[in-house]
Amino acid sequence: MPSSLTDGIEAGGKGVSYLMRELLLDIVLPKTDQGVFIQWGIAAFFWLAVFVGTRKINKDVRTFIYGLAMLNIAWFAFRTLH
Repeated sequence: MPSSLTDGIEAGGKGVSYLMRELLLDIVLPKTDQGVFIQWGIAAFFWLAVFVGTRKINKDVRTFIYGLAMLNIAWFAFRTLH
């Protein structure tokens, strides 16, 4: 019996760093469309909060932030259509 969690993972042939890297890659670049749609939902709440928080800031700053949001949405759309 393994003495710790990492020993058990090592015994299975995959290290903790490998599993963390796979988890992070699956979060950033999901393998399924369902994962992308979950990211859409999280991003929608995030960008809504950003838009509400920046409504009283200089118009140039708001335009820049809106541009970042559009880039983010375009990236999600591209990944969804793959």
